Amino acid sequence: MLHKHFGLSKIPFTPNPASFFESETLNMGLVKLQTTLFSPQIALITGKIGSGKTVLTNAFMDTLDPTEIKVITTPIANPSPRSIFKNIATMAGLPPLMYGDDIKLQLINHFEEIRAQGKSVLVVLDECHTFSVDVLDQLKTFFDTKRNFSLILLGQLSDF
Repeated sequence: MLHKHFGLSKIPFTPNPASFFESETLNMGLVKLQTTLFSPQIALITGKIGSGKTVLTNAFMDTLDPTEIKVITTPIANPSPRSIFKNIATMAGLPPLMYGDDIKLQLINHFEEIRAQGKSVLVVLDECHTFSVDVLDQLKTFFDTKRNFSLILLGQLSDF
């Protein structure tokens, strides 16, 4: 019924990138996300619940060639500093090590190997509004260690 009222031929808002509802704002978001592929950097996507953060990111990742870009994505809520890196390592297909610093070194080396093959590395973390300041600081320090990957953080707007 609503489809007819608004003249829609498909459902406009789903997490499926194939049914991405294009708008000027979302298309601009896609263009901005593409800049993360030119050089390692951190991108932040914030918005209210249901505003399209995940849809935008999924549509962006759907455009990426897996032979050129290794994408590691994980939604993790309220992680500890160790668990965030363990989760990234697991999603990268690595057997995570015991200690946080060892896991970070393992990831840095893994990302270097991927870049040596001529590929880029993109890490996408969702639910970042639940991350503690310590976890965010650890991620920034980890990124600054080698700057051998790009990082996209997604989260809801916060009042703090």
